[in-house]
Amino acid sequence: MPTAFRFRTDAYPVGAKVNGEIVRVELADARDYKPHVHAKVDGKVYRPAFLNTGVPHAVLFVPNADKVFVSGLGSKLRFHKVFGQKGTNVNFVQKLGPHTLRVRTYERGVEGETLAVWDGRNRKRHRRRAQRVGEGPCPLCGGRRGHLGSQF
Repeated sequence: MPTAFRFRTDAYPVGAKVNGEIVRVELADARDYKPHVHAKVDGKVYRPAFLNTGVPHAVLFVPNADKVFVSGLGSKLRFHKVFGQKGTNVNFVQKLGPHTLRVRTYERGVEGETLAVWDGRNRKRHRRRAQRVGEGPCPLCGGRRGHLGSQF
């Protein structure tokens, strides 16, 4: 029998259900979506998408997430003026297949790369839907922790 509960975050209350090893978390829908934000860093223009589900995220699709200098470029994008005084988290996303993404995240507050991609799943799925990458479940290969699934 699944166990349901709610917990508080700085952004909003979150609902969750645990059934064996499967955990389902209900996150808020993204808002303030902008498909392309213009951010110039070290003479190069980047155009990440921007979404906010209580925590702002810039989502930048890259050809190879493993080759991104997350702490360097992530920090520069995180503090870019286009994202305001508080800045943003930065997700570097690589499309591995029609339903699989590789995600690396520079997290504000931590001020570095985090292994957790849990909160980032919501932004990627909305971005993915907007780009029509695919429908249905979406495995995410995140950090060094393995795979997560996302459904909507």
